[in-house]
Amino acid sequence: MISFNKIFKNSLILTAITLVLFFGLYFYFSTNGNVSVKDYYTYSFMICCFILLPVYAIYCFFMIFNLSKKKAINYQTREDLMSFKEGFKVGFYTIFFAGAMSLIVIFLFFNTAGEWAQDSLKQGLLDTFTDNMADPKIAKDIELYRNSDGYKNLNLFTIKNFFGLFSMFLSFYIAISALFSQFLKKRVF
Repeated sequence: MISFNKIFKNSLILTAITLVLFFGLYFYFSTNGNVSVKDYYTYSFMICCFILLPVYAIYCFFMIFNLSKKKAINYQTREDLMSFKEGFKVGFYTIFFAGAMSLIVIFLFFNTAGEWAQDSLKQGLLDTFTDNMADPKIAKDIELYRNSDGYKNLNLFTIKNFFGLFSMFLSFYIAISALFSQFLKKRVF
């Protein structure tokens, strides 16, 4: 069985990958005057959806695959092979800890030192909606909202939003951990 220390170590590696991408984009945006707030929002969205989610899924797969392979080397009976529970535990805990640590650091950053970056993300989000809007009335409503006090006081990174976002990621973590664990349980290589 894999130890908690190994799970935590792998979680730290995955957290480091996440934070390097996050702060790399932040550094690129803050030092490059050619990157608009809309681009910053778009790049953030693309990194989250098209880079980080596959990285987490691939990392989860290889954690479960390695455990399954390790248990299959010297098995005597079918009970010696990796069970669904063991695979799920290794895969889920690894990406759960990595995702939680990453989100906590990112939310703390946006609520302390990165408030201007949060404002940039808000502007980029509204710019993206406005530019892609076919109905001019809705685009006008978005511009009116941009100048309102409600928009100026809007915090995208509240505790409520943190738990809402984390619950979506948690669903993803559970789904891929269960899928890979089910697929790789009781395998002989």
